[in-house]
Amino acid sequence: MSQRYKKYYKSLFLGLIDLAIINACILYNCRRAADGKPKLLHVQFLKRLHLKLIQLKPDDSNEKLRNRGMQPTPTKQRQSAIKHAPEWTDEWRKGNSDATRKRRQRACKVCSVLKGTNEPRGGETTYCCAECKLETASKSVDAAQVFLCNKIKHTTQGEVATCFDIWHKHW
Repeated sequence: MSQRYKKYYKSLFLGLIDLAIINACILYNCRRAADGKPKLLHVQFLKRLHLKLIQLKPDDSNEKLRNRGMQPTPTKQRQSAIKHAPEWTDEWRKGNSDATRKRRQRACKVCSVLKGTNEPRGGETTYCCAECKLETASKSVDAAQVFLCNKIKHTTQGEVATCFDIWHKHW
């Protein structure tokens, strides 16, 4: 880029746009090569891209969404309206040296159930559900907590989901 900006994020953003355009050009040329057509130079690709973008109308994006059967994404519920939320446990253990501390990790309930037969144990997590409690014979407060991963790890009913979502929406 030849333009210099005082704010770093402007040049960073435009650099990412340039990177996306270059990747699109590479993919476009791979597709053309697979179809037996000659590859385009980067300048030729940019000219075609500019012409296509100039010809777009505001209704084009909505029309394409309707043709695919897709609907615009609905607004998400406010987080405060949801009672169940993952929270970090405030349990610490001694680290590798005496001066450091690390958060204690517990076995994720969903990972433990969904683990493969070759895996020694399920995933470990430092998150638990603030509202969910399990009935146990143990008097320990930690035994009653439901520890759940907050990372996307599993697929359920054809969609990827976090263990927290699987526990609350699918089970």
